[in-house]
Amino acid sequence: MALLITTRVASQPTAPDSPTEDAPGGVSLVRWLGVIWFAIAALLGVKRLGDNSFLTHLATGRLILGGHAPHVDPYSFTAGGRPWVVQSWLASVFDASVEKLGGLGVLRWVTGALMGLMVALIWRLTARGGDLMIRVAVTALATGAGIFWWGERPQMLAFVLMALMIVVTVERRSMWWLAPIFAVWVNVHASWPVGLALLAAIGFCETLARRTPGSGGLRRDVIDGTVSPVVVATCASVLGALVSPYGWSLLRFPLDMAQRSDTLRYIVEWQSPKLWSADTAALGVLLVLVGVGVWRRGHRSRLLLGGAVLAMAAVSARNVPVGALALVPFAAAGLEGWGSVGRPAPLSRRTLVVSAVLVLALAGGIVSVTPPHVNLDPYPAALVDQLAQRRWVATPGIQVVAPDYVGNFLEARFGADANAFIDDRAEVYPLSVIEDYVGLLKGRSDWRGTLDRYGADIVIWPVKERLTAELRAEPSWHRIGRANGFEAWCNRNSLIGC
Repeated sequence: MALLITTRVASQPTAPDSPTEDAPGGVSLVRWLGVIWFAIAALLGVKRLGDNSFLTHLATGRLILGGHAPHVDPYSFTAGGRPWVVQSWLASVFDASVEKLGGLGVLRWVTGALMGLMVALIWRLTARGGDLMIRVAVTALATGAGIFWWGERPQMLAFVLMALMIVVTVERRSMWWLAPIFAVWVNVHASWPVGLALLAAIGFCETLARRTPGSGGLRRDVIDGTVSPVVVATCASVLGALVSPYGWSLLRFPLDMAQRSDTLRYIVEWQSPKLWSADTAALGVLLVLVGVGVWRRGHRSRLLLGGAVLAMAAVSARNVPVGALALVPFAAAGLEGWGSVGRPAPLSRRTLVVSAVLVLALAGGIVSVTPPHVNLDPYPAALVDQLAQRRWVATPGIQVVAPDYVGNFLEARFGADANAFIDDRAEVYPLSVIEDYVGLLKGRSDWRGTLDRYGADIVIWPVKERLTAELRAEPSWHRIGRANGFEAWCNRNSLIGC
């Protein structure tokens, strides 16, 4: 597709102030920026699958498609039988359905399409900024804050739904669009209460910003712009949960997780963000831009939103991309009038659809010529295959101790037969198991007692970790093999044939 920057011919009465308008036989580049953003994100998004959380979600989707929606942990010997609310059950079913219909290659393609849609929605949210350079800068910042968090995990769907919610709110679309958004959201990710909070905050900011003298009472405006949309979204969330396999438990799940701070403190993404990370820096710049906009144009209510976003981000690193997304329309709108290039004319819907089809066709071509579709480099696949041949893994009565992400891999490989030690589902495992696992990660001196306590027959551990060095010096443990940065060990005192 040829993209040309042209100017008006001499017969026109005036020359344009910026290269944003069509000229005979040419197309303005800036009109295509939305398509370009979509293309860049979609093509980046078709990378190989491999996120460890995704592996368990995929395994769970397979179970549900097989007719079994788990309500207790089916995967581990340390939490087996404990209650489990599959808070992203619909996303798991979606992934497994795509895999069943088209294979993991199609799932890569779908992930790319979702990432392209995500950035396209961010670009749309900058429309009130007007000036091209402002829109590009804000889009780049929000993308930079979120791209490391986007991928094949269920939160990708949650981010898209959040972006749609913000579009509905700032563009003053019918609040009834919020009903399907939140009815789906409650079933794909537990971040829907954050969506409700942001809906209220954004609605309140927009209500105060749009008020004009003589427009009526503030109470009426707040009800129409803030309370009513939140009521619609809340009711939709409740109804969406009640028709799910988990009912009220799905609604209680976020509260139950909030009460597990003793567990969440061990998980990096639930800890406070690092100030020097790229996503935190991008959020900081967006906050500054919102402040500049308030200084230039007023609308001090937007400071409340900025404060709420800052508070959320300070509590948990996973809130950083959420906050960045919420700030996009306000960072852009407050800087309207700055920038060297004016407003580009929009493309027709037909042109946008054709462009999207061409981009997704290209993404499909990339996927088709770049197998395998799952990146197994972070996992001990070869060692697991070796153990499986001897029935020393995914076998009742044989306890395999391995890092949490290896547990996710075992669950995708063996399903409900995985018999894992631990995975990354913080909502499932007792605090004692998590603390013992952290002790093994840190190479504490009581590692022997920990392995004995769980009746470990096999240990699969990274080569460079301290526990591996300890096992090498322990006569009762025999090394089975080494591959892909891992070593596997068997317990001579408990495993026949070791």
